[in-house]
Amino acid sequence: LNRTFNLSLAVAIHRATPFLIGIALGVIIKEFGKVQLPKGVVICGWISTLTSFIWCFYKPSNLSHKDYQYDPSAAAQFAALAPLLWSLGIAWIIFACHNDASWKLNCALSSRAMVFISRISYSIYLIMFLVFFYFSGTLRSSEEFHVSAYLDRMETFILVIIAVLFTLTVDLPTQNVVKLLMNSNFFASAVKASDDHEVRESSADDFVSPFDDREEEEVFAFRPVKFNYNSYTSDDHDENVNGE
Repeated sequence: LNRTFNLSLAVAIHRATPFLIGIALGVIIKEFGKVQLPKGVVICGWISTLTSFIWCFYKPSNLSHKDYQYDPSAAAQFAALAPLLWSLGIAWIIFACHNDASWKLNCALSSRAMVFISRISYSIYLIMFLVFFYFSGTLRSSEEFHVSAYLDRMETFILVIIAVLFTLTVDLPTQNVVKLLMNSNFFASAVKASDDHEVRESSADDFVSPFDDREEEEVFAFRPVKFNYNSYTSDDHDENVNGE
């Protein structure tokens, strides 16, 4: 069981499904913009999303049973379908909110609390395992189970504080640096400089030194000369005749 969790979380290709679905959703929103969804499509989309979320939460619930036995086929099925169904559900919520088909959910997701969580969500994703593993590793004795143990207040508080600090010191400055580079045409100038360097290298390769010992065939080029009859006067004609 632990090996399954390690492979599912450590191998990047096992988590490629959410990234690909997110990229596809961004392309769809960019290309088509806002669209008017039929009522039937909206209802089917929300029912499918709720069904997917319920399945993702209910399927691994047997792990808490005392008589649970590890089944490789069931674990593989969950590892393959859970990221797909969960990502499609999240993609539908974003798509429905973008097209004004989410009723009051868009207002709730646009609140200040949710916007704050969205700002630190990436930092939470990077730090949460370190915090959880630290508290799990420092636990030396068993404790009585309480419903409140599902959300440890101390772990949550420390996680939010570290995530805010990480966002302010690493995440946001990195985003600002990227924006400055994009706005200053840094990448375009770098590409142009590389092109100029290639042109100079190609011209240097085509240059032939006059001190080269290789024998080159001489090429004679005859250039026709156009005679200007208007500038040729009669005096010049007499001089030519007398000279003969």
